[in-house]
Amino acid sequence: MMNKPTDILAYIDQFEEPHHTKLLEIRSIILDFLPEASEVISYGMPAYKSKQMICYFAGFKKHIGFYPTSKPIEQLECVKIPESELSYKTKMIKFKFYGRRKEEIRQGV
Repeated sequence: MMNKPTDILAYIDQFEEPHHTKLLEIRSIILDFLPEASEVISYGMPAYKSKQMICYFAGFKKHIGFYPTSKPIEQLECVKIPESELSYKTKMIKFKFYGRRKEEIRQGV
């Protein structure tokens, strides 16, 4: 069982590769988009908040989860999400960031 982390880097450091590198990448992307957000551990997961909670992420044995709160999801309603990135079976949106620049992601390209 993992130790209770005191900060996000301590949380990430508990993971082996490839999760360790991917979790660091997720942290970096979040901080690029939300430089004013505070990093906290909430519900045992890394989380980001400004005036309210914005998102969480977590590492698991076979996957990494990203959990936005309702506010970012509401803002996504104005963004056209390509049909290829929707999964109706799992009721999830698959965001494919590989090879895409932040500017393209922000513009919905």
